[in-house]
Formats: sequence, C-alpha cells, structure tokens
Amino acid sequence: MDHRFSSLLLYLKKLYLLVGKKVFTIYILGLVSGCLYFLTDLAIAFNFQVFLSFLGLADPSIVKVPDWVPQKSLNFAVAFLLVIGFLRAILQWIQTFMQGAAVESFKHQIRSRLLKWTFGLDVPSTQDTILFFNERTNSASIAVSGLHTMAMKATTSLLLGLELFWLAPKTSLYVVVFIGIASLPMRMIDKKISKLGGGIKTEWDHINSRLLVSLKNYLLLRIYGLVKNEEQSINDSLGKYLARILSVFNFNGLKFSTTQYMGLVLVCLVSLLKGPNNEMASGVIASYLFLLLRFLQSLSDVAASTTTINMYWGQMQDFAELCYKKFEVNQDTNGQRQLSRISNPVGWRVQNVSFSYPGVEGQPLFHNFDLNIPAANTLVIHGPSGSGKSTLLNILLGILKPQRGKIIATLGNNEFEVNQIMAELLEAVGYVGAESFIIEGTIRENLLYGVNRKTTEDEIIRALQMAECDFVFGFPDGLNHMLSEHGTGLSAGQAQRLSLVRALLREPKILVLDEATANLDYETELRLVKTLEAIKTNMTILAVTHRPALLRLADIQLRFPLNSNPL
Repeated sequence: MDHRFSSLLLYLKKLYLLVGKKVFTIYILGLVSGCLYFLTDLAIAFNFQVFLSFLGLADPSIVKVPDWVPQKSLNFAVAFLLVIGFLRAILQWIQTFMQGAAVESFKHQIRSRLLKWTFGLDVPSTQDTILFFNERTNSASIAVSGLHTMAMKATTSLLLGLELFWLAPKTSLYVVVFIGIASLPMRMIDKKISKLGGGIKTEWDHINSRLLVSLKNYLLLRIYGLVKNEEQSINDSLGKYLARILSVFNFNGLKFSTTQYMGLVLVCLVSLLKGPNNEMASGVIASYLFLLLRFLQSLSDVAASTTTINMYWGQMQDFAELCYKKFEVNQDTNGQRQLSRISNPVGWRVQNVSFSYPGVEGQPLFHNFDLNIPAANTLVIHGPSGSGKSTLLNILLGILKPQRGKIIATLGNNEFEVNQIMAELLEAVGYVGAESFIIEGTIRENLLYGVNRKTTEDEIIRALQMAECDFVFGFPDGLNHMLSEHGTGLSAGQAQRLSLVRALLREPKILVLDEATANLDYETELRLVKTLEAIKTNMTILAVTHRPALLRLADIQLRFPLNSNPL
C-alpha cells in the first residue's frame, strides 16, 4: 500500500511538472466541481421522490429522502428544483470554461518554455521547434483536455456509484458486474486506439520532416525534375495519416455506440426488476434511475476521455521528455566575471581546439586548431558552405563550446576565457548576416533595434551615409518610412545595408560580417569595403565570405576546409 501511495505521489509530481501550476490547479478545481455536480444530481434525484409523493404517485412513508431535502409543499419542491437547476447550470458554465482554460493555459505555458529552451540552445533546431510549437502542442493539449474531463467525470461517477449503493446495494452490485463484463471489449478497443495513436504521431513526424527537407531543397528538386515525386510521396504519407485517423474515429464510434446501448439495456433491466426482492419502492426507483442515468453518462464521458488520451498520449510523452530532460537550459555561470562595457578592440588566442557537432564526432570541423587574432585586426574566412566558417565565429564569441582546447579573449593587457565574458563580448558585437533581420516598424525603429546606447539624429544619418543607404532619404517619410516584417519594398541589398547601419550604431568593438555582402552588387560592395578600411582600426573585424572584395580588408586570411595554416 505504501509503495502504491508513493507511486501515486510520484505520478502527481510528474504531472505537476509537465502541465504546470495553473493547469494543475484547474485539475484540482475540476475535482471539486465534479463533487459539486454530484450534489446537484443528488438533490434533483431526491426531489423527484418529493414530487411523486405530493402528486400521490408514491407513498410518503416509504420515500427515501435525506433530511436536507425540503418536503414542505409541491410549490416549495418546484422552487427548490429551480434553484438547484440554476446552480447546476453555473457549474456547467464553470466546467466548460475550465475545459478551455486548461487547454489554452497548457499551450501558453509549454510554448513559453519551448521558446526559452530554443533560444537557450547553442544551435536551435528549426524543425524541432516548429514541430513542437504547433502540431505537438495542439495534439498534447487535447490529451490535457482529456485528463481534465476524466478528473471531473471520474469524481462524479465515483460519488454517484456510492450513492447508488446506498439506495439499493444488491441492485447496484448487479449493475457493477454488468458494467465490468461490458467493459472488457471496451478495453480491447482502447488498446487498438492507443496503438493507432502512436502510428498517427510517427506518420505526422515523417510528413513534417519530409516537407521541410523538400522546401529547403526546392531549387534542386526543380532542376532535377523531382517536384512531382516529392509531392506524391508526401501525399502518400498524408493518405496513411488520414487512414489512421479514420480508423480511430471508427473505433471511437463503435465504443461510444456500444457504451450507449449497454447503458440502455442496463436501465431497462433495472426498471423491470426493480431490484432483487423489490429492493426499491416506486418512489425510490425514480431517484435510482435518474442517478443511474447520470452515472452511466459520466462513465461514458470517462470512456471518451480515455480514447482522447490514448490517441494523443505519444505527444504528451514527447513533451514529458522535453520537460524532464531538455527544457533545462545550461546556464553555468561558474567563473564568469562582471566587466564594464568593452571599450577597445578585442583579440583572440585559439589554443589546441577540437570541435565536432553531436552525431558526427568522427568528422571534426577542428582538430588541435590554433589561431592568433591581434586586436584591431581583420580576419577574413573564406571557403565553401558547410566547411565550418560560421562555426568558428560562434566558437570565438563563446556561443559554441569546443570539446577540447581554450579560447582566450585579450582585452588590452588582460586575458579571459571567452565563456567567462561571453555576455560582455556579445554586447560589444555589431553583426551583419546573409539574411537581413527586419521587424515591422519604421526604418528608424529597425536601425535602433538592438542598439545598446543612445543615438542622435546626426549619428544615424552619418551611419546611413557610411553604409551607402542614401535610398532612405528618397522615401517621403524618410526614417519614419514603414517597413513590413519581410521588408517589402526593399531590395535584398538595401535590407542588408540597413543591417550594417544597425551594426555600426552599436559602436562595436567587434564587427562580425557573416556573408554580409552576399546580396550587394560589386560596385556597392567595393564602396563598403573602402568605408570599412577607414574605420577598421577602431574594431576587430571577423568576416566570412565567398567573394573576393572583402579580402582587401584582411590582415589574416583563413581558408576552409582547414588544410593549411592561416595566411
């Protein structure tokens, strides 16, 4: 018994961690509402006996009514019924609200935790994040709704069952035996639905993964003439997914209809028998049948909830794995130093570094790698895609941690391991990537988004001129010109130049250019290189490129793959 109690407490603790405080509180309120709902059913059932007694259809001497049910007059009984009915309607309203609140609160909480986890990862997974943020969350929330319904209805069923035994113990024992026998095929159906639910999850994972890969490689598919093949393959998977869903609906319908019919058979048997040896008098049987119908209805709701839970339990288990193992973001701050804002260019010493991504440990991007970058120098890294160029930038900034070796940041005469001062390093960085980050708002709001200091109008205009952004002054509203989230109305090159302005407005001591000139025409790129040459002594520049123009800035060149020493 102690072991079972400990297991129950452990299960409740895990459920609390998974669904969160708010949803768990709603579950508790569901239990309370289930008890209150039972009391209203009880009051209505006993009031039936009072009605029958006042109408002369039942002998008042054999009516089995508790003292708390008023028996003053027919009018009073009607008033009592209306009050109880009103309270019951309020409970239905509250339960409906809690049902939706449990689902949406779970979605909100799990998505917030997912965002925190995603943005805390060194390398976020787009596929995993989108999958869990949308389909997984929606499916798991259906299971959460099923758990909430079960909490309410199972409580009501248990209390109704106890009351039935109080009214007619022998008849109720027969009812329990009948339900136990009838539940055997229901359990077999539940196992089938649970198996199908696992298949639904697997099939959807396959569809989602295949679709993302196809979209990322759409140009290749067009060139190779494989678009129709991919479309057909995904459609085939959609067909399998639909077939599994329809099978669940089929078994669920069979379960529901069988349950309803068995309930009808049971009510008829009780009505004909009126209990062994006339256990129930004419007045009592009215209350008993009403409570029995409510008991069977609550059991039917519990059965429907088990179907929902079995169908989507796989998604809940996925979230449980994330919750218990992966949502904890590593934020080790041991040995971190608190520095004032970095005011001088930063240098690096890379010592004996080895790094590989999880799952490809046998193919390291770096092995016993050494590199020295003096402050106020420009490192230009060039080479094919996927060879490790951007990975090196992340290692230098402390975002990725090597499996072996040290990354030392030099600040004047002081040296620090980058993981000790990563926050200060990132605050000193101006970043321009291949994809421009545009928010919905004015050009001014875009330029100042992420700028960690106060700026003047003159500084903004000067930065715009340095980054070859004279096109801004051609808009009627100038800096107040509105941009959409996707930068509609701007060319790719214009959006990228605005990103450079944003980086310069941070007054960076480290300027990171990750394929930053990829969308610029050659003449504009040369003018930007000339501008960067004039200001490069005020910062350390880390540039990744596959184009030759930026090589003019280089104090150090690094060719990838790493088959030679830095130049």
